[in-house]
Amino acid sequence: LHVLNMSNVAILVTALCLWISSTDGCDTAIGRYAWQFDDSTDILKTGIESGELCQAECEATSGCLGFTWEHQQFIDLCFLIKELRYLHECDACESGTVKEKINGGCAGISDHIVGEETTSSSQECMNICLSKYDCNSYTWFNETTMFRNTCFLFSSCDEVEACTSCESGRFACIFDYFPSSSTSWPWSTTSDYPWDSTTAIGPTTSYPRSST
Repeated sequence: LHVLNMSNVAILVTALCLWISSTDGCDTAIGRYAWQFDDSTDILKTGIESGELCQAECEATSGCLGFTWEHQQFIDLCFLIKELRYLHECDACESGTVKEKINGGCAGISDHIVGEETTSSSQECMNICLSKYDCNSYTWFNETTMFRNTCFLFSSCDEVEACTSCESGRFACIFDYFPSSSTSWPWSTTSDYPWDSTTAIGPTTSYPRSST
């Protein structure tokens, strides 16, 4: 029999949880994993005291699609990510994606429509999209249109048409950026990471702490 060490167990449990999430809906947050940080395009802010506040910073920053918040011994770090790349393990951190606002309404072939609901708000429409595994975009029409209070759910939103009486959004699901068991990491050792974990300029690479 093969003996699994704690590192392997943690990886297997995380992968299982992500697989379950992928079948239930679009998971936009994860603990103990960090986005790859590029200091030429992404933004690092210090003194942000929680993951929720880091997420709010991302939502308020033009072009930000995801965030990683990390608590270090003497400082809290908030990484605002403008291009989602890879997720890797980190210590005392949490990451997520934020809604990308679409200026207009999703259009294109009907095969991309995965659902239609009547909702009273765009927020309700967004929540329904997040709950469906095959939805990553939505368009909600308000009561002034022929599609009164109608929520259209899309598997993709590659085409957009002008719309003044609708609200649309698109999500990046965490599971899409998590390597499968057959996928190799883009780096093989800690020295391959695009930052030095000892200088606090990017998410650390140490083994994740136990959840509390």
